[in-house]
Amino acid sequence: MGPTISLGRVLGIPVWISYSWFIILGLVIFLSRGFFKDAHPEWSVPEQWIVAGATSLLFFLSILLHELSHSVLAVRKGIPVKGITLFLFGGISQIAREAQRPFLEFIIAAVGPISSLILGALFAGLALVLWNVNDHLASMARSLAFINLSLGIFNLLPGFPLDGGRVLRSIIWGVTGNYWNATLVANRGGQLLALLLIVGGITQLVFLGQPQGLWVVAVGGFLAMAANASHKQF
Repeated sequence: MGPTISLGRVLGIPVWISYSWFIILGLVIFLSRGFFKDAHPEWSVPEQWIVAGATSLLFFLSILLHELSHSVLAVRKGIPVKGITLFLFGGISQIAREAQRPFLEFIIAAVGPISSLILGALFAGLALVLWNVNDHLASMARSLAFINLSLGIFNLLPGFPLDGGRVLRSIIWGVTGNYWNATLVANRGGQLLALLLIVGGITQLVFLGQPQGLWVVAVGGFLAMAANASHKQF
């Protein structure tokens, strides 16, 4: 992930930002501004940029809360956490060692997507409350609801290195008692998911002319590398 900037500690857990994070922050702000421009043409250009910037920063705060949920639970269960890093593809909790029991891995992996889904529900409720109060805040809340719900669902997909891959491994591990076979199945799931994302992204980019397909391909490539790296460890 390259060089990082320390943000200090949150709940006793070190937090860093990779320089690559600033790339994705700029991209998210740019894309968000385009969304708000289309959804609210009556807004001035400064309004569009300000709402896009605030929404993007709250999006990354949501990612940090997602990762904190993993890390805090791991620490409380006696597993050391080196820190959390925000980088180009989101965030990662650097947990020092694997869980020693299937149920422990299950709850540590599942708490992240659950926190994102809860955040999504809270933002959806906030959007309803603000609907006739403040158009800017309501739009921000609506966007953050969609983003967090999507993040939670995506992370539950059954393949390494996503949380859903660890959930899948914990279930197979608990049923069969075989940690190694469970890991291999979760890795294969991650590799298949990565392939589907790459193919889908290329389809978006080449056949549908949608530039966001390039980002889908990049995410698929990252998942493929992470799944392959994890596979080689076993």
